[in-house]
Amino acid sequence: MSRRGRHLIVALSRSGTGEAQVGRDIGRELRARGDEVVVVADPAVHKVFAGEDFELHVAPPEGWGAIEPVFADAIAKGRPDGVLLADFAMASNSLERRRVDPGFLAKLGGRIVFVDTWHAPEVTGLDAHPSDGLGFSPKLAGFPWRMAPVPFIRPSAEKTFCILPDPELPVERGRYGLPDDAPILFLATSAWQHRKYALAEVDAVMRAVPPVLTERLRSLPDHVHVVQLGPVPLRLKEHLGDRFHWIPNLPPQAFRGLVASVDCVLSLNASAMTNALAIASGVPVMTVVNSEAGPLGGIDVYRFLMWPYSMWDTLGPVLAGNPYGALLNPTEIRAPEAFVSTAMGLLSDRERRAEEARRRADYVQQARALPTGAALYLSHLGAKP
Repeated sequence: MSRRGRHLIVALSRSGTGEAQVGRDIGRELRARGDEVVVVADPAVHKVFAGEDFELHVAPPEGWGAIEPVFADAIAKGRPDGVLLADFAMASNSLERRRVDPGFLAKLGGRIVFVDTWHAPEVTGLDAHPSDGLGFSPKLAGFPWRMAPVPFIRPSAEKTFCILPDPELPVERGRYGLPDDAPILFLATSAWQHRKYALAEVDAVMRAVPPVLTERLRSLPDHVHVVQLGPVPLRLKEHLGDRFHWIPNLPPQAFRGLVASVDCVLSLNASAMTNALAIASGVPVMTVVNSEAGPLGGIDVYRFLMWPYSMWDTLGPVLAGNPYGALLNPTEIRAPEAFVSTAMGLLSDRERRAEEARRRADYVQQARALPTGAALYLSHLGAKP
């Protein structure tokens, strides 16, 4: 009887849960084959792993205690065959802020494999905003066993694996008070996009974008309805009247069904997994971007692909020449006519929607042909998937 494998998954992101979800899904695959899975997670994302058949260890918040004892507890029952960093950049950033030498990970036992969400071969760090350039740890970057998720990385890149969600079936719009006979533009926002950062340049972008976005949405024909799902409603009701619908956060399954039921997803974040879910479910996506630094609505702002963060120099190279980037239909917030043209084309133009469906089907086929995360991870360990 062969020995059960043992794997340590490290998820240290403090903001979005997408990276942690990738780690969770790989863990599920490993558990399905009978292996043991141990997780060390940041408090901000540990709920992603709650309810799973994993051994979960929650790291102390930054500044509230050392993280090394948590790892010691995680390997107390046995050293892992492999250590999976659910996101290379977030692990690098977290350990750096905790003043921990990333080299200590090599002492945990097992080969270190990392999910390279931002494709470190092309970029050298994360540019959340102009005064906050986060470089990648050379020690972590030096580990050769990387995994590039598709999306966002090009399917043609090396060591890629598929993280495209399963397609969802649409639900009845009426359960959310939405019309069945009108085109719906859907915008999802997250808590981190509403919080106050006490950083002048970030706060400036947060103030500048909503009023300009409101003007763009007001320019759409009267029969178009706008739905925002998120913790806090944008101030759209007073401008759009009954054409605006705010829905508070929903349970995951209900959220996925709602995304599959709309006509087009409007995104302020090119890296959002909601975009991938929409594409997998046959829904077109339109992403609002800003490629020009300078006044926007009278407020100086930086370039952005991930409002209110910038990430222009990080996501730009990854999405350039990438079929996934084309499916995001990036649209300049400074271009009112292009905004209306793109939105209406994706919402209701038969030829445009048919062409979008063909491009989407080609991309989904490429992504689905790639190995799963667990299969690629196990191949890095020299194990049979």
